[in-house]
Amino acid sequence: MALVKWSQYSEYTPAFSSSGLRNKDNNTRVESNEINNSTTRFRWMDVVCDVQFAASPSDGGFIALYLIPAIDNQNYVDGSSSVAPQTNLLIATFKLRQTTTPQKLAARNIMIPPCKFILLWENRSGQTTADLNNVNQIYYRLYTEEIV
Repeated sequence: MALVKWSQYSEYTPAFSSSGLRNKDNNTRVESNEINNSTTRFRWMDVVCDVQFAASPSDGGFIALYLIPAIDNQNYVDGSSSVAPQTNLLIATFKLRQTTTPQKLAARNIMIPPCKFILLWENRSGQTTADLNNVNQIYYRLYTEEIV
């Protein structure tokens, strides 16, 4: 009888440049570096959202994360720093505490496509992120199932 279990995680990888999410105003969207899943074809992704604010986020504030695919591996669907993404591309929302201390939030078992894609980060906190490098970041790890 075959047994299905999780594969080993890929590397713990930052999705944005070290200053990419630094000092970002409310309602700002930022595009990640490209993630190429067209050859490895992992099925799942876990993400960690590290975030800190200059002033406490508003009550009900959150960070939204979208997955913007290039289904043909060349042309990304709508969703960028200047173009609002389709709501069905939302993969996670990170509810924020009202604090200026660092926050570490996670979303697990996100199904990902077998093509190139980017992550689109959106600040809906009501505040500006801290003006510090390497404090505000999305990290991801990819994995799949194994049949043994």
